[in-house]
Amino acid sequence: MTWDSYNPSKSAGTSAEAAQTYASKAINLGVQNVNSALKFYEEVARAKSPTDFANALTNYNRQTFETFTQAFGALAEFGRASVTKAEESVRPGLGD
Repeated sequence: MTWDSYNPSKSAGTSAEAAQTYASKAINLGVQNVNSALKFYEEVARAKSPTDFANALTNYNRQTFETFTQAFGALAEFGRASVTKAEESVRPGLGD
């Protein structure tokens, strides 16, 4: 490996951008979670019977599970892609 072929500032920039994008996606997931909780609280407040409450709870749990499953899968894939991209930016300098 030669230091001429390795550009740490490029790798750091790529890593910083990936971290910023990942953080943005995680914050978006948090916002979705808060909005979902507020919608659930509204439905519970409007419930007129135990059946209405049970339906609101079931819907909220199902939607939360689906959202988190999809979001965590997307975040995991983004993380894998970011690591692969960072690895590829470093790899050319390792063979010298």
